[in-house]
Amino acid sequence: MFFTDGEESLKTNIDYIFQEWPHRLLLDWHHISERCLEAFSKIFKPGKIIDPEQEPVRFKNGKIKKSSIVKITRSKFYLREFNRFLWIGNIKGALKYLDDIKAQPELLKANGTEVIDSVISYLNNKNDRMTCFALRKELGLRNSSNRVEKNKRPSCLSSAERQRVILE
Repeated sequence: MFFTDGEESLKTNIDYIFQEWPHRLLLDWHHISERCLEAFSKIFKPGKIIDPEQEPVRFKNGKIKKSSIVKITRSKFYLREFNRFLWIGNIKGALKYLDDIKAQPELLKANGTEVIDSVISYLNNKNDRMTCFALRKELGLRNSSNRVEKNKRPSCLSSAERQRVILE
């Protein structure tokens, strides 16, 4: 089993090298969530909504203390809901959720529908590399390629040398 960022050249090379043995490629949760964060920041018009997951403070008379109401950006709210589908491996649910968002054009930026279509295309193309990340976490299995990512970093170099390597 290999965790990757979804890069096609990695898939091609791994499939070629391990063609004789059974193997599976999974997308790394970190890369999926970063890709979706970037996309969702481009989908929605600016605006904040009350965070339904944050219970506001109430006075003894039952009234809500206004300063305790937590507001989050529209993109953060919808991304959090969307990630819940991906976390449990429910790609069909995630695709339906995106369709539901597209049906609300008043919330979207001018190119929001195009960005949603690119996320839909991404999910359809990578569907065979998705898994139930929640179950893997519950079983104590990995959901990330961070061990490999750490090994790619030249940690034995000084900070100036690392910066030079990163810039090259």
